[in-house]
Amino acid sequence: MTIPFKNNMALRMIDKLGEPAVLVEFAVSGQDSYGDDLYTETRRDVEVIPSTATNTRLPFVRRGELGNYYTMQVEYFMSDVYEPPNTAVDPMPVLIHDSLEYEITESENAKNGLIRIMGYRKRV
Repeated sequence: MTIPFKNNMALRMIDKLGEPAVLVEFAVSGQDSYGDDLYTETRRDVEVIPSTATNTRLPFVRRGELGNYYTMQVEYFMSDVYEPPNTAVDPMPVLIHDSLEYEITESENAKNGLIRIMGYRKRV
C-alpha cells in the first residue's frame, strides 16, 4: 500500500528536479532469413532524477573478452510507466541522458510513485 502524500511529493520532485532524457526500448518486429529475431526501437521522452548517491557514480574496472575496461553504474528515478523486458533474450533498454547512453539492467518500484532504474554506461 502506498501513501498518497508520498506519491504527490515524488511527482513534485520530478516536476522540480526532473531532467529530460530519452528511453529507447526494443520490440520484436519479425525474423530474418536465418530465423533470428529482428527488433524495432521505440524512443520516448521521459523526465528523470539522477541519483546523488556517491557509490553509483564511481567508475570501476570490469573484465571482458577484450580485456579490462572502465564502466560506471548509474541510478535514476522516473515517474513514467516502465515494463522491464526479459534481457536474457531481448536487447537491454537504453537511457540517453546528457548525451551519454546507459544500458538499463535493473528496475524496481520505489513504492513512492517513482520507478528506480539502474544501468551501466554503454560501451561504444
